[in-house]
Amino acid sequence: MQQVCDNIYLINVPIPASAGSVNCYLIKGDDRSVLVDVGYDNPESEALINQALAETGMGWESVEVWLTHGHADHMGGIDRIWSPGMIVRAGSPSFDVIEQRIERRFATLFPQLMNLRKRNPGRLPSSGPEKAATRLASRVKPPIERLFDGDILSVGSYRFHAITTPGHDMDEVCFWEPNAGIFLSGDHILNAVMPSVYVEGFEIDEVGYYLASIDKVANLPVKMILSGHDEPFSHHRERCELIKANQFKRIERAFNIVAAGTTEFMDICHAMTYVSARQRWEERSEVLQWDVICETAGFLTNLVHSGRLQMYEQDGEYHFSVR
Repeated sequence: MQQVCDNIYLINVPIPASAGSVNCYLIKGDDRSVLVDVGYDNPESEALINQALAETGMGWESVEVWLTHGHADHMGGIDRIWSPGMIVRAGSPSFDVIEQRIERRFATLFPQLMNLRKRNPGRLPSSGPEKAATRLASRVKPPIERLFDGDILSVGSYRFHAITTPGHDMDEVCFWEPNAGIFLSGDHILNAVMPSVYVEGFEIDEVGYYLASIDKVANLPVKMILSGHDEPFSHHRERCELIKANQFKRIERAFNIVAAGTTEFMDICHAMTYVSARQRWEERSEVLQWDVICETAGFLTNLVHSGRLQMYEQDGEYHFSVR
């Protein structure tokens, strides 16, 4: 546990089967405290959060939870820490909706992986990302007090403003404290890596939403960003510009691959890792391959919505061509 601001503590908890970790934040108030994100559903995360509560003299009976978004590394631990009476706030209206988003993503994109496996078994590890699907759904589904843009949440001396930032997750919410200049960004703005947009399919331009959400917060007078996966940092505007530039670069990369004659969705995903990527497709774990699939679907959908590409389905596979 690390104190990062007055009465705000960073708890860095592990992500199973990964070298990565996720940040939860404990905000200590007078008679009520807040845990921002709850980590993954594993005993190590639970133990670290319990230890942080003990060290700061807090008990679960006075803690409410704010979730930045509905991804397993940020909300999966709700199964372990929730008890009746605990307030849970999030941008999503319910855990059922969170689960439905996950199911739509897998229903749309997972069959494309199966098609790839049939055509070329060597391109995908034999286990595939089936295991990832089973780790995402929350068993416990406590009621959610839904957050809306502009909601003000007080804890201790802080007054956080909820800012809806759809993109990385369509129900993502950031928390902005204008007096202290503190911005709890979830995965909307990261420093060490570029955030991914985990799309649900090909219908909504979620990358477009993400770019608009970056613009929405880019000019806030932020002094410190407390993000979901980094040490605290302050170069807020510069990071927003870099994130946008990276998204536009990868959109163009996807367009150029299609323009050069690669039309089938999974072939485009494969090709994306052969253009200025650190790891080629075959070198990536199934989880990282899944990341490429979700991101590439987002770039292609953005290009369809902007009128530069068209999409069609053939024999259960998605194809794209230049308009």
